Amino acid sequence: MSDEDIEIKRLRLKRMMEYLSRSVEREKTEQGEKKVDYVEELKKYLTDRGDEVLSEALKLRRDIVEEVAERLVRLIEAGRLKPSISGGELMRLFRSLRLNVRLDTTVSVLKGGESKSVKDLLEEFDK
Repeated sequence: MSDEDIEIKRLRLKRMMEYLSRSVEREKTEQGEKKVDYVEELKKYLTDRGDEVLSEALKLRRDIVEEVAERLVRLIEAGRLKPSISGGELMRLFRSLRLNVRLDTTVSVLKGGESKSVKDLLEEFDK
């Protein structure tokens, strides 16, 4: 073989090594991005006002809620927990962990085809 042939093979090998190293780096970054967001996964299983309870709990203690979400999702996927969690159940769970989640609640009455809050009805009654 001539010196030119050897040089061409060396350059091809160098390019191939660069290409392989870039593809390996790309795979590593894709795997890093595929980290599961258990809070978003848990939202799929929430019913009633569960999403509101979860968002309020996240405002209080994000670290605790993320850990609870991970464990709940893993239990559901393993079949050890039913796949629907209501807002009340989630709130009881957080309260048992000393995380006092509060939701705004209003009572409304359907009267005359329209929904009115009890506060508005009492104000109308006083007039």
